Amino acid sequence: METTEQLEVCVGRAYELAQMIENNDYEEHALLRAYQQLKPSTCDTVPELKLRGEIAFLLAENYRNVNPDKASAYARECLAIYKNLPSDNEPQCSTVLSQAVPNLMHDGVVRNRLSDLLRHTPIFH
Repeated sequence: METTEQLEVCVGRAYELAQMIENNDYEEHALLRAYQQLKPSTCDTVPELKLRGEIAFLLAENYRNVNPDKASAYARECLAIYKNLPSDNEPQCSTVLSQAVPNLMHDGVVRNRLSDLLRHTPIFH
């Protein structure tokens, strides 16, 4: 069960990221830090999971042309998150970071938008 305090922290994180993204005032390390703070073991609310999925989506997009292996890993993480989130209606698919990601997110959107990265086979050196 989500506590008020947990939701306030999650909304606070989301608001800060949304502001940075809206102002184009964010760097890769800010996204990575936010992503790492939302560890799977500590994400126990749907908004926190959504936020982690949305950040993974943004990281996949950011790394798409720079580091396809990293981009692919984030795309797979994003898909894994959204496969396990409810998506029966519009409110369940609404996003936390709506300025930076599609307004509605579910596993079908992830598959469509990141299809090339989901097909990518990492090259190990």
